Amino acid sequence: MQWKGPFEIVTTVGINDYRINMGEKEETFHANLLKGYIARDQDAQPSNYGGKAANEQLGYTRCK
Repeated sequence: MQWKGPFEIVTTVGINDYRINMGEKEETFHANLLKGYIARDQDAQPSNYGGKAANEQLGYTRCK
């Protein structure tokens, strides 16, 4: 399994489904097929503590 993305969430469909903009098309996915995306700051220095910067942002990716 390989993660793709990040993609934009267009809207929610029901309680656990999300409509995702995948560039040329939109598809609907259940929440268990989505994973949070953490964007890295381009100017941040590498950290030896867990590999995560304090100012990371949350987005979403999907699994295919």
